[in-house]
Amino acid sequence: MYHQELTAKESRTSPMIRAKIGDSLIDLTTLKPQKDLIEKSFDLEPRQLQSAIETGSFEFTEMFDQSKKSPLVVKFSTLGLSENIVALKSKCASKSNSNQ
Repeated sequence: MYHQELTAKESRTSPMIRAKIGDSLIDLTTLKPQKDLIEKSFDLEPRQLQSAIETGSFEFTEMFDQSKKSPLVVKFSTLGLSENIVALKSKCASKSNSNQ
């Protein structure tokens, strides 16, 4: 999820946000449009998460249609995710089994 609060002095068109995970390019979808808030999100599929782990990183790009500014690219490392995702999966599995 992408979340940005705008100050009273800021008002602008919502940027296009694109996630690059492995070879996949995913455009984030705008949630409820609001005057002072920009929220966008996307659902991550297990294969995309695995691709990010294998690649070692993923990135988000913020682009403005009418701006001549260069897009803002933010890169994230997935270092350590492969070990911790196993623990998370087992925790989620044990909780869902105990709720049945």
